[in-house]
Amino acid sequence: RTVALDNMTAIARSGQMVLNLLDSWTIGDVAVRQIIPQLIGLTTVSPEHVNQAGNMLNKSSKLAFAVLAQFQIENVLWNIHRELGLGTQDTGFYRCANEVITSLGANPDTMDILNTPAKIRNSLHSNGIHHRQHPSEVTSTDIRGVLYEFNDGQKVECASWEHIAHALEASVGVLEEIFCHPRIQSIPDPMFEQYAWEEATRP
Repeated sequence: RTVALDNMTAIARSGQMVLNLLDSWTIGDVAVRQIIPQLIGLTTVSPEHVNQAGNMLNKSSKLAFAVLAQFQIENVLWNIHRELGLGTQDTGFYRCANEVITSLGANPDTMDILNTPAKIRNSLHSNGIHHRQHPSEVTSTDIRGVLYEFNDGQKVECASWEHIAHALEASVGVLEEIFCHPRIQSIPDPMFEQYAWEEATRP
């Protein structure tokens, strides 16, 4: 459980580092703006090349943030799914998360929260286009006053850094509720996680 949260923190800080670099590149003094192209290996320093490099760093870092953080959420929910005796990892994320939520008697509305970063992640894998997964899919979700809309075959407009961070923060809130559930609290620590176990026992 703590491994997933620690990893998400590291992923978020990595994204913040890139944003800090881009911010310094934009508003820093002359010395800062001169050294950054050298640090990233940009040999032709022109407005066009600077914009291209900045856009690449921004987009790839945002994609990594959405994908890697969501992977942590999915992995820990699969571990909980297994510990609750709900089966092995042979279904999609939605079914896994829904079975965990249902088994714990949690608020079913939390599924919309958990599924929002997953939808953003999926759209980024499709060059920003949302593809509906099932006919009854919810097309819009309000998370703490922020509206997320996902229309089949259309570009997703809620995949900014701010949207992704907000959705993931809300998902962490759902994880907190799950972790604090008495049935989950009763699972002995550490909860088995294959990669973490192999790393801890590596000679």
